[in-house]
Amino acid sequence: MKVKAGDIVECEFLDHVEDGGEPISFRVWGRIALVGRKHYEILSWTYSDQKSESGDHNEKRWTIVKAAVVRIITLIPTP
Repeated sequence: MKVKAGDIVECEFLDHVEDGGEPISFRVWGRIALVGRKHYEILSWTYSDQKSESGDHNEKRWTIVKAAVVRIITLIPTP
């Protein structure tokens, strides 16, 4: 599914496992801050008015590599 900056999404992705084994599936929910060529940046803790600046110490930002994404769905599209 195609997502864009500002969308609120649920993203399921595979994460690494230390010392071997199968990758573990995780989920993160949040607002898409950036859609890059090879990754998404998802804000899981951000201001509701979307007016904050990138890098604000109150925000929690996750970078998820697209190749690791199992599923990404839009919960609330950008208006």
